[in-house]
Amino acid sequence: MAGLQHRDGSLFPAELLWIENWVVELAGRVKSKDIKKRVASLRSYHIDLGYDTRVFADEQLARVIRGVMRLYPDTTLPRERTPITREILVQLLSQLDLQTRRGALLAAAFTLAFAAFLRSGEFTYKA
Repeated sequence: MAGLQHRDGSLFPAELLWIENWVVELAGRVKSKDIKKRVASLRSYHIDLGYDTRVFADEQLARVIRGVMRLYPDTTLPRERTPITREILVQLLSQLDLQTRRGALLAAAFTLAFAAFLRSGEFTYKA
């Protein structure tokens, strides 16, 4: 929607063509279901500001969104997650420099996780 504005310079209320262009611009870069959420958030913002929301019920916008969903379906196959075998662990450890603090720390974490059958979330933290 960048660069699209009314004559007075304001961006709101958004016009149908602007929203459609925005949806098409997001297509392929953002999941289809997330595009629908973003349009719903924009509608919610219009409600908060007291603007007319009829543009969001327009059948043409619905068709554009359906077309994007058809062209870019959200069907992603689940990633294959193979178990770490002893051989894989040995290969991992051989790549670490155990003379550094980081290498020793990673080696300890990997071997502990392997020995205790831990998932990564059970011995790491997000920060």
